[in-house]
Amino acid sequence: MKKRKNYPRSIRGAERRGYIVVDVSNNILDKFNVSWLGLVIWTDRCAKHHYINNFVQRKMAFESEEDASFFMLKWC
Repeated sequence: MKKRKNYPRSIRGAERRGYIVVDVSNNILDKFNVSWLGLVIWTDRCAKHHYINNFVQRKMAFESEEDASFFMLKWC
């Protein structure tokens, strides 16, 4: 049986495991005229590693530093 990787389910759990957390402010959404779903779709297409998003907290946690920096360069 193949062993599955245990990914965190929450932003808090991701922080504990060393993920890079990015705060997405409402200013970013207004500045680029994009919705949260638009950011999630873009991240799904461009991220190479696992990530977690939370709409209520307006945060994204990336497993890879490369993905986090790419997201911040594009949107922040």
